[in-house]
Amino acid sequence: MRIQELKGRKVALWGFGREGHATLRWLNQRLPDLSLTVLNDTPLPLNIETAENDNVRFLTGAKATDAIPSYEIIIKSPGISIYRPEVGNAQAQGVRFTSATQLWFDEHPRMQTICVTGTKGKSTTSSLITELLRKSGIHAVLGGNIGVPLLSQTGLPTPPEIMVIELSSYQTSELNASPSVSLLLNLFPEHLDWHGNTANYFRDKLRLFNNIPDKSVILNHTDPLTQQFSHRWPDAHRFNHRNGFHIVDKHICRGSERIFDINHVRLPGRHNLSNICAALTVLEIVGVDACACVETLMTFRGLPHRLQIIGEKNRILYVDDSISTTPEAAIAAIQSFQGSEITLLAGGFDRGLSLNKLAAFLVSQSVHAVVTMPESGVRLANVIRRILARQLVNSFKLHEASDLEQAVSIAREITPPEGVILLSPAAPSYGSFKDFEQRGEAFATLVR
Repeated sequence: MRIQELKGRKVALWGFGREGHATLRWLNQRLPDLSLTVLNDTPLPLNIETAENDNVRFLTGAKATDAIPSYEIIIKSPGISIYRPEVGNAQAQGVRFTSATQLWFDEHPRMQTICVTGTKGKSTTSSLITELLRKSGIHAVLGGNIGVPLLSQTGLPTPPEIMVIELSSYQTSELNASPSVSLLLNLFPEHLDWHGNTANYFRDKLRLFNNIPDKSVILNHTDPLTQQFSHRWPDAHRFNHRNGFHIVDKHICRGSERIFDINHVRLPGRHNLSNICAALTVLEIVGVDACACVETLMTFRGLPHRLQIIGEKNRILYVDDSISTTPEAAIAAIQSFQGSEITLLAGGFDRGLSLNKLAAFLVSQSVHAVVTMPESGVRLANVIRRILARQLVNSFKLHEASDLEQAVSIAREITPPEGVILLSPAAPSYGSFKDFEQRGEAFATLVR
């Protein structure tokens, strides 16, 4: 849907977070005469609701929900599930839904785009791809789910040669686009509260790849769940494959050619080595010499709250992996510090994901201690106890805290010198914190 199609129509913007604000600014700049209603499920700050003018008004709560069927076109924010009954009911009454991401793609049909999705590693990989392209002399711009709304990246003084776009499953679920290159890093069940079930999640995530040829698809050869779907793209490029970019004998290799010693990589964790292989595969497809990227790989340090070393205090290392929202992410974080006495801080919003694998891993790997926090941490602690009871293990250190502050305090007391206190919650931050960034910042403040 092009922006001109909105002229003279009854249009609403549903959801008013970061992307909603960017969309409103974009519409006001390009269609200043468009009458627009902002719908939001929860109350907005008074200074926003009193900012109504002749063209923009705000409805919240039940008033917003009741008004949904009365609009012709609704631009929906990613956080609002397509499976909500209000969406289906409105569609049955003829309401058309679109998204800011879809509007951007429709407005830029000829832009060269690299889309990155996957359950974990999207932000790090898309940032690395952007940095590698820039250091190779290509004007690349990063946007999307990483926190930079795509519509805020329109009208730049110098148009990008390549747009690197991080996409969540929320965004891919309703996207009809044909990116130049699309990368799938991995698949784990996640966001089941939004998607309803695992099958929906996988289908919504893989929708990104429906409208592009095999030669533009990049898949992870060693990811088990990805392999279940890989037959759909028989000619796709594959990283972590012996013929592509992969890791052998502490080197990043392209086929049989050694390119880079992994001891020089600043990104911790084997999963980040996989992300590097994925990024180099993207560069190769767009015509960049991967061998010329060695210096950039030596200096790229990653992003905040993603295995970020906060510092060392009293000979204990503190690591912020607040981005960790799944059990698999927490396992990968622990593996990044193998050989250290790790005290894991885990727990957050409980989406009902199975914690059996994580609990078994924690017991079998003999981490120094686990300190759990509500809500999911309560369930994790119970699963760990059941495993310990079956195995007749009495030495495992398991503590339950009421919040992050108490968890950090307990961890300080029980972690030995040269140990690691790792915040890798394996759950979202909803309820206690606005987002994973606020949770990570709170952890850093407690550490300091």
